[in-house]
Amino acid sequence: MSQEQNELQQKIADLEAKNYRLEQQLVESQQLYQKTTQTLQKTQQELQNKNLCWSLSEKFLRLAMDHLPEAAFWKDRNSVYLGCNQRFAHIAGVNSPSEIIGKTDYELPWKREETDWFRDCDQRVMESNQAELGIIEPQQQADGSQHWLETNKIPLHDETNQVIGILGTFIDITPRKTIENALVESEERFRVVCEQTGQLIYDFDVAAERITWAGAITKITGYAVEEFQESTLQEWEDHIHPEDRTHALELLEQAMANCCNYRVEYRWRQKGGDYIFVEDNGTFLTNEAGEAYRMLGTMTNISDRKQAETAIQQKTQELQNALQKLQSAQLQIVQNEKMASLGNLVAGVAHEINNPLGFLNGSLYNIREQIEDVLNHLQLYQSHYPQPAPALQENAEDIDLEFIQEDLPTVLPAMEKATNRIKAISNSLRTFSRADTDYQVRANLHDGLDSTLLILKYRLKAKEERPAIEIIRNYGDLPEILCFPGQLNQVFMNLLANAVDMFDEMAQDIPLDSPTITLSTAIVEDQVQIQIADNGKGMTEEMQQQVFNPLFTTKAVGEGTGLGLAIARQIVENKHGGHLSVASILNQGTTFTVRFPWKG
Repeated sequence: MSQEQNELQQKIADLEAKNYRLEQQLVESQQLYQKTTQTLQKTQQELQNKNLCWSLSEKFLRLAMDHLPEAAFWKDRNSVYLGCNQRFAHIAGVNSPSEIIGKTDYELPWKREETDWFRDCDQRVMESNQAELGIIEPQQQADGSQHWLETNKIPLHDETNQVIGILGTFIDITPRKTIENALVESEERFRVVCEQTGQLIYDFDVAAERITWAGAITKITGYAVEEFQESTLQEWEDHIHPEDRTHALELLEQAMANCCNYRVEYRWRQKGGDYIFVEDNGTFLTNEAGEAYRMLGTMTNISDRKQAETAIQQKTQELQNALQKLQSAQLQIVQNEKMASLGNLVAGVAHEINNPLGFLNGSLYNIREQIEDVLNHLQLYQSHYPQPAPALQENAEDIDLEFIQEDLPTVLPAMEKATNRIKAISNSLRTFSRADTDYQVRANLHDGLDSTLLILKYRLKAKEERPAIEIIRNYGDLPEILCFPGQLNQVFMNLLANAVDMFDEMAQDIPLDSPTITLSTAIVEDQVQIQIADNGKGMTEEMQQQVFNPLFTTKAVGEGTGLGLAIARQIVENKHGGHLSVASILNQGTTFTVRFPWKG
């Protein structure tokens, strides 16, 4: 029994130990339950909080999407809509974005061809896994109106980076497109107008040194429009004729520096190599600093105008030449008539002088013999009757007979000398007034110069205003020269008379000291050279360039015709194949040089 009790007690003890362990386990289980319950409650709370946040985030996201300026949408791989914002829903004609879910573009108000384009674009983006941005496309909206969109589409990926759909946005650019279309239409109208007016329009970017061209490109440059829509500044320079390039660039630099208008004419090389005349007009635009940053302008083909101007200039020059020839001919005729009249007058005077002069010369010879006879007879009478009657003696004293006897023989030679002088003057007048023939004759130029001086002798004498003009003759050894002597005398007269006039004019302002005219002749390099120099006031360079022009004169109004030197040059150059030149130094004097070939 005791053994059995022991075993029973042992079993009870084991049971009590197991019960204790079970109680301990129960306590632990209860604690774990409580802890798990707390954790679960906490987790539930956290989940509730997260759901609330997700709900708020979704609301905020929806609110943000609905307030985007763009319409937004997203589709799956089959282009079935998964969602959109409110703006897209409104354009698609549905009340809320939820109504778009599950629809395709074919169920929306787009045109069939637009829908096909949208879906093709979707597939292209998803298959290429490449976004397409800035797609310009038309779209018919729910109200039936046609709009233009600028669309962006990007592929959407899952966590394995596989394409699962697309996200798209677009904005309505209809107003901008309308403006662009109006601008294009305006530009087209402007281009047509420019082409009709024949102007080439350009826009010069100063910083980039590039030029954009429009307008009548082909008409002016010869290039096709696509060949010449843009060029560099250097390319523009290369098309300018080398002779015009420096001037055009200098004006461009000046206009750019001063920010003023640019205008220049130059020759422009076309595509085929031919040059045309263009008129380039440009206006510079300036920035806030006042610096030129752009120039807008036009180029116009003015070749026809230039040709017309050239033709007009040529015609004008021809008319001027004809007028000048006519004036010269008229002046020559007038001068010739004057010289002919003067020559006839002088020749007539010389002829009239010669008649009594011949009588005087013959009579003086007879008178000399007769006076000698009378004086000899008177001496013979006085030798035989040394004591004449008182009446004779008184008369002899009254008439100073003794003086007459001494003086009368000397008077006759003086009278002969005077008649010879008159004869010399007559010969000089005849020499000066000799009429020219149609051909050249041999003549002594020194005689012509001297005869001219003789005619001007009264003007060379001293006046109240000035002393006498001294004539210096530096005559060389000249043979008789083949020439038109009468016309050369006219040249000498004009040159010498001008010198005398000059001294008279100077004498009105300043006192003159030894006014001098020097005449020099020589044979120089097989040419006859006659120089007439004065020590007067000289001429300026400008006056020397004009002195031979018809009607040019330095004299006061009404005191000169401006014909003398023009006719003188015409006689020397046209009649004698020579040259009449002037060399002058201001306040020192002037030298006129006549040179023409010597025909020995």
